Amino acid sequence: MNKFALLFFIVFLFLACSSTPSKNGFNKATSRLLPEPDLLDRLHYQKQLWDSGLYFNSFCYYQNKGESVLTKQLNEDSLIFKYELLQDSSGTIYKIIEIENIPDLLSP
Repeated sequence: MNKFALLFFIVFLFLACSSTPSKNGFNKATSRLLPEPDLLDRLHYQKQLWDSGLYFNSFCYYQNKGESVLTKQLNEDSLIFKYELLQDSSGTIYKIIEIENIPDLLSP
């Protein structure tokens, strides 16, 4: 029991002495580390990581006159609506855009 108390006291004393602050308020271990990068640089790096992880695919589907099923084949003569889907690599759909086809009345 006495050996355990002596060992505990030595470890406690060693830890207390090794973490004493120096004159400038920092201990020796932290003053040897590289300085932290600028906040703007870190945010720029995090944005690059975020942008590199997002891979979006865009798909177009078309609804033609007289059909209730959407197709991937464009038929401009009978087009009613165009649907654009924005989907990431995991299959999550982020955006669906419905575009109504308005015929060009000025073209011959």
